[in-house]
Amino acid sequence: MYRAVIFILLALLLASFTRATAQVYLSPDTMARYYDAPGVLFREDVAERNIKIPGASLRYTPSIQDIVRAEELFDSLYNKAIKADSRSGGLGYVPDARRYFFHYGRQYLGYKDSAGNRFVFIHLLNFAVEEEDKNRFYRHFGKGMVWGSGGFFEINMRSVYAALDASTLHIY
Repeated sequence: MYRAVIFILLALLLASFTRATAQVYLSPDTMARYYDAPGVLFREDVAERNIKIPGASLRYTPSIQDIVRAEELFDSLYNKAIKADSRSGGLGYVPDARRYFFHYGRQYLGYKDSAGNRFVFIHLLNFAVEEEDKNRFYRHFGKGMVWGSGGFFEINMRSVYAALDASTLHIY
């Protein structure tokens, strides 16, 4: 009986360790040029079924260089992507994307298509909100994608994906 209890405890410990390493918190120093809020990269073994990037169904874990490249594409192409997206009607244009989204935390997922082209999904959440709203809406920020609809999320959430190999950005 004692061995069974020890075995179960070790299995639970291993399972919690595996779950805790399913994401990488990005160092504020690494990403300080792009934003000052939390950033988390979800590894390829984190399943996210709600996100469908056309033609890209294989998950991969982006490198820091991939994340930096995605952020550069975001900064330089965000307004062009807004203009090209028929759903937005041009709404969402900002004079300076880096400055406007500087206080938005990031959640990243990596995808590849069958040809090996890389895509980084960037989910932006405004962290310059009341502490009560952060605790209420973002409490699972590091555990999984934070989704919502309606007033708060319409104002404080954006999603895009960067096609790294094609150097394009798309509104999600």
